[in-house]
Amino acid sequence: MTTLELWLRWLLGVIGFIYLLTESGIFANVRTFFSSLARTALNQPGVPHFAWLYCPPCMGFWIGLVLGILGYWPLEGDFMFLESAIAAMAVGAVWKTYFTNPNVFEGEHALVTATVTDALAKKKAEANDDE
Repeated sequence: MTTLELWLRWLLGVIGFIYLLTESGIFANVRTFFSSLARTALNQPGVPHFAWLYCPPCMGFWIGLVLGILGYWPLEGDFMFLESAIAAMAVGAVWKTYFTNPNVFEGEHALVTATVTDALAKKKAEANDDE
């Protein structure tokens, strides 16, 4: 396989994973679940925990790190996992600047806030019943 094919495979894989994890409807329930779980556990419904699930550069860094550790970075070297992570973060930044859907976070934020508010009200009611 040529170097160009390796680069293309890596680049398309990173873009695909970034889109899949940060914007796609397939992972909307996963993003909402983790966001509401973190906010409920910390009793802070307004704090945007797990905001990195909606951030293409942040997610790109972690995707690049994993791909580099697994050996999918097209270059050879001692620190290939860091090179892959930084390059994937740059790809995520470009993706966010030119191609991202800004309404993903806003649409799911209302759902997360409602879920957390209900969960905190339920905890409060259970605490009052125990007293």
